[in-house]
Amino acid sequence: MVESSQHFEESLQESAIHVVFASTLDNIDRACEVVTRFLKGKKEDITPDLFAINLVLREGLSNAVRHGNQNNKDKAVTLVADLGTPGVLKIRIEDEGKGFDWRRSQAISVPENRESGRGLLIMTKYFSKHNFNEQGNILYLEKALSVENNDGLIQS
Repeated sequence: MVESSQHFEESLQESAIHVVFASTLDNIDRACEVVTRFLKGKKEDITPDLFAINLVLREGLSNAVRHGNQNNKDKAVTLVADLGTPGVLKIRIEDEGKGFDWRRSQAISVPENRESGRGLLIMTKYFSKHNFNEQGNILYLEKALSVENNDGLIQS
């Protein structure tokens, strides 16, 4: 539980940023800005990956706020973005909800033109790995980051 809907705290470690915030849509924007600033400060060639990172990050955080915490501003979302493994971004998103049956959700085919329910499809397309804890209230994401070769070309 958090003290107010304005609650937002961040702590920087050597290779990671840790953010805890009240479940509001405004705080999702703020968390994405904090992570982007952290990534740019730690990895100067991160720009080619920022679209995918922010897309998937927003999707995961939105699901945590809307579905996990049911837009309850008294519940927190915890986010960790970690660059401790060379060439890999690891993200952990946790909500205070009861979780969901992620195995069932992964088995369902969702049309691409549908406005909701495409989160897992987006995560699969833009990140190397995604999985959940048993309960379904913690999302683990990994993305192999692009690197620039000697010719100036970007490779994933």
